[in-house]
Amino acid sequence: MTRAASTESMGGIGVSYERSAAAVYLAAMLAGVAGPGLAGKVVRVATQQPAALDDLEITTEDEQGGTAMARLQVKHQLTLSAAASNSNFAAIVADAWRDLGALSFVAGDRVGAVAERIPIDSLYAARRLNEMAWLAENGAALDAALTRAGQGGGAKRLWDGVSTLSEKPLGRPATQDELRHFWRHFAVIGIEASFARDRDRAHAIDQLRAVAYLPGAPDPASLFGTLELVAGTLNVRGAGFDADQLRDHLAEQYSITLETGDPKLEPISSRPNSCRRAVAAPLGHRWFRFQRLNTAAQSSSATW
Repeated sequence: MTRAASTESMGGIGVSYERSAAAVYLAAMLAGVAGPGLAGKVVRVATQQPAALDDLEITTEDEQGGTAMARLQVKHQLTLSAAASNSNFAAIVADAWRDLGALSFVAGDRVGAVAERIPIDSLYAARRLNEMAWLAENGAALDAALTRAGQGGGAKRLWDGVSTLSEKPLGRPATQDELRHFWRHFAVIGIEASFARDRDRAHAIDQLRAVAYLPGAPDPASLFGTLELVAGTLNVRGAGFDADQLRDHLAEQYSITLETGDPKLEPISSRPNSCRRAVAAPLGHRWFRFQRLNTAAQSSSATW
């Protein structure tokens, strides 16, 4: 399937959002914490890498030092359906299968999409499929659970939609076990980072308080704006930074000196609670966490 050129190089509504979404992960990396939808602290952020899902490549590290990689496509708006007119999701599913089958893919890695405008019921359905895929003994058990009266709902429709979209890239109908494998590793991440919807943008700015405290350092909001510029540069060049490289780049190109963290400040590592969006993540794996919906009292991700 032919992919359109990067929005960063071609222009369009996705340009600023793609930069902002990358900047959210850059901010998390500077603060030494986890980014949206991924467990483990962010240790590298790259864009336009040699993969099918090439917009964002996020490397994370867990508490035991194990690393995992998430390859993500970024869309300002995304509908999770198999409608003939919905070419964006069809391309993402096809590319997810390619990356799942790549030799570089290892257990714990993720594939998926980041978007700002996604129907909340679709996000919930994707999250539910992630959970059920890790709980189910096999694909047949998962399909049976989805078919059970009162259990499937939107998750069953999304399961069937991805099944339909999988036939073209696979060249045949996907087996139930293959679909279970897909949903164990496929993430749909909602990031609100534009000025119209800025929940994650504001959260990232808050995280930057932990590193932007030295005399002469920019205020966190200005620093986030600089990270958006850095994200644009990475996108055009198809490059990436770890935290040390990013600090060096900020010092050399923008005369911004940052420390690794202010011991007087506690970086905010959890995402803000919201019933308006969800993050798709599986159960049953030590590297993965997911956000609970509609639980105002809980603000941190649950580890399963």
